[in-house]
Amino acid sequence: MSDSSGRTRHRYESKKMTIDSNDNSRTMHDLSRLAYLQGVLIHRRVLIVGDDPALAGFVLKSHARTVTTVCAAAPAHDWPADPSAAGELVICGLDDLDLRDGSFDLAVALDLTVAREPAALVNELRRVVGTRGFVVVGVPNPTCEHRLGPDPGESTLDYYRLYDLLSDAFRSVQMIGQAPFVGYAISDLAASDERGVGFDAGLLEDGAEEIEWFMAVCGDRALNLDAYSVVQLPMRALDLGGGASAAELAATCDERDRIVGESRALDAELQRARIELGNRGVRIEQLEKDIEHEHGEAEGARERAVKIAKQFDDDRKAAQAKRIEEEMSKRGAEMELQTKARDAVVKLRQAEARADSAEAARDDLVQRIRDDAAELERVRVRLAELE
Repeated sequence: MSDSSGRTRHRYESKKMTIDSNDNSRTMHDLSRLAYLQGVLIHRRVLIVGDDPALAGFVLKSHARTVTTVCAAAPAHDWPADPSAAGELVICGLDDLDLRDGSFDLAVALDLTVAREPAALVNELRRVVGTRGFVVVGVPNPTCEHRLGPDPGESTLDYYRLYDLLSDAFRSVQMIGQAPFVGYAISDLAASDERGVGFDAGLLEDGAEEIEWFMAVCGDRALNLDAYSVVQLPMRALDLGGGASAAELAATCDERDRIVGESRALDAELQRARIELGNRGVRIEQLEKDIEHEHGEAEGARERAVKIAKQFDDDRKAAQAKRIEEEMSKRGAEMELQTKARDAVVKLRQAEARADSAEAARDDLVQRIRDDAAELERVRVRLAELE
């Protein structure tokens, strides 16, 4: 309907949401998305991806049958020991959930970017809810410049990439946008009847604030969800400036934008450093492989050198043994010749001695013959004289 000023006015029924106002700002903004799903939580076995016990406690208060929270590391918050306060806590890898197939009716990942591999987490959530369950995931809008909630950091998943990722795994994907709502509740304190609620967005130049978060409700069939819902948060749980002037708020926004810019620059620098570190790691790994290869080559060369040295030593020893054998054989022949020469000398000397002895005997025989001849001559002379 329209009023006299021409502004569009919407009417809707108010729903009471039970939210603990003592939670911090980030938790409160997460709870606002759970509050939108409050009717879906009733009597269902719910799995929550996160590390905040306040979210599990809210789901239990919303009359869920059971609640299990799963996170990749020990939670930053103290976890209640009483299961009736926050349900069961499971710590395991988000790309390989240690949970049975079809063991839950509803799986909720309010921030899908906490997973290193969002597609792997979606597939695991699809597995644990089975074909009859539902999966709810959320991602921050990367193009949103002004946020009511805390800065979620860098995100590569926008509306279209999120939808493409989910439509490959589910038949039904219901896309939901969460935008900040800042305003006043103005009421007729004397009204005695319930005439509904009027909604006036005429002061917004663009008709609506930027969408901060995208949510998707996925399954094999669509759920009956509210087309438009306003979730009121306790003002004391939010950092809205505390009555600061518009100039101060603008300065605060500028400072926030500057810090966000610096943070994004630092994140980019960190990403570059991580890439450089990864490249260095690859180079180090390659160098280690090269060193290992060179070490293997050196070891092989050393083994070949040892074999060559052993072969050379064996050849040297064989040649030396051959030379010694030849020398011994040569010396044996020389010694045999020397022995034969000595024997010949002895025999020669013996022959010479025999020759000398024979010559002496001959001389003695000649002398005796001569003496006998002389004696015979004297006998002949005497016979002659006697005759």
